Amino acid sequence: MKIGLAPGSRTQALLQVALLATAFILLWKFTIATHFGVQALSYPFSLDYGEGIVWQQMRDMVRGTAYRPLQVFPAIVYHYPPVYHLTTAGITWITGLDPLKAGRLVELICTAATGLLIALLTIKGLDREGEKIERLICGTFAALVFLTSFIVSEWAPLMRVDMLSGALGLFGIILTLRAFDRPVWIHAAALAFVLSIYTKQTSIAAPAAAFLVLLIARPRVAIAGITTSTLLGIAALIWLSWATDGGFLRHIFSYNFNRIDTSRVFFLLMPSLFHIPLLICAGFGTAFAWRKIQRSVKFNTTLKKALIHDRQTAVLLIMLIFLALKLPMLAMMLKVGSNSNYLIELLSAVVVFFGLSLEPIVATAIGTRPSALPLSRTLMVCFVIGTPMQAGAMPSPEFHWRNQQARIAAMETIVNRIRCSSKPVISDEMTLIIRAGRDVQWEPAIAAELAHSNVYDEPGFVKMINEKKFGFFAIEWGPKYFLFRERYNPPVADAIAANYPIKQKIGDLTLFLPNEHDFDHPRPYSQLTQSCR
Repeated sequence: MKIGLAPGSRTQALLQVALLATAFILLWKFTIATHFGVQALSYPFSLDYGEGIVWQQMRDMVRGTAYRPLQVFPAIVYHYPPVYHLTTAGITWITGLDPLKAGRLVELICTAATGLLIALLTIKGLDREGEKIERLICGTFAALVFLTSFIVSEWAPLMRVDMLSGALGLFGIILTLRAFDRPVWIHAAALAFVLSIYTKQTSIAAPAAAFLVLLIARPRVAIAGITTSTLLGIAALIWLSWATDGGFLRHIFSYNFNRIDTSRVFFLLMPSLFHIPLLICAGFGTAFAWRKIQRSVKFNTTLKKALIHDRQTAVLLIMLIFLALKLPMLAMMLKVGSNSNYLIELLSAVVVFFGLSLEPIVATAIGTRPSALPLSRTLMVCFVIGTPMQAGAMPSPEFHWRNQQARIAAMETIVNRIRCSSKPVISDEMTLIIRAGRDVQWEPAIAAELAHSNVYDEPGFVKMINEKKFGFFAIEWGPKYFLFRERYNPPVADAIAANYPIKQKIGDLTLFLPNEHDFDHPRPYSQLTQSCR
């Protein structure tokens, strides 16, 4: 097959240039994101506030001490079920990797897998009458747009649960589609969905969409899958509740509650601004999907027959329901402590419809056939102008690797101070505590949040500060920043300021130290950069 210009076709030439330009920019951004991920594997400290607590949770789960009742101190909440933590622990045990590196590696592999699953779902959602090269190009663009989004490129190399959960959910959808023809595969899909939910408990949109469509097309197969999922889920719940004396449910539900903060709508609006061309194109993709489903139902007389005889219809309906379920879940971003990672699973659905919208553009550009979807001028303008601009303007991961050695040296200084302290240390950068050979025993953010609902005994913790029970505090942000206020309520902040008045800036952290005569180590501060013996 030749790919070339049709004589006198300015539109075709314009679309070819736009495709090539966008592909070049996306590949460039993908290279940057890949470099960031590879560099992150070798960085021994946190790239994100949550990595340290996830690492500590993993350590406690392996030791069998997780999900214990919340105390004044220690005070650790286990926000998620254990699949990601145990997967990371298993990789660490098998390979001998550093646990932080293993956790990041798991997420990077799952990010790549998510990209492949997005490409596959896009290809399956396109008209089978089209050329394979068209479907391959559309699927590749959908995957690259996902992988180069700043949301994904920043969260992919972190020791967090999001990418594993999302990949398992999409994999479950693929297995469900397989079960249309071979029903035995529904049990594998059920296992993938249960693992996804037991990685991150809010990952319910993928299984709900898949089973709902399957109930319409093949009710018996759907009921078998739902039964398997229910039995596996209940069995896991019973075992975890028994093994933790009820602590699992207490931590996942009772302790894992945050207030609503409407000012956090910024976290919804800011990412949306960077993705406006993507969202417009995806809108055309959803319209295409809906029209295709309507035509298929009309041809096959009923929706059930359309789903059974036309696998494209099944893919499109599952992804439409998946998208529809994820949109209202955006309200969770209004919780205190939320961040842009709440958008990752939604984005994985949006980019599939973006890929579908490219079908008339790619078909016109490479001149293979008349497209099944009309080439709208709005869609063409949005792609030709907006998509390259979006790809170019998309922020790259923000970590200055040229300062890596200086950062490591600063963090190692604090690690040594923690190691030297005869008392517990509180740090926003919690991997420092683990690197010092100790356990993280207090997480600032969750303690501050639970204090507002009187679940946590904050006055008891303030009393400990006043009694100088801690060696020092290593705090990332100053009082004027909202992150400081989310982690340290006024009573705690005031107690720290009163009892740990000496401040010393080391790297990105400020150490709050006690007065010299209260210090818990015989050597002065100036000598504490030396190793303890």
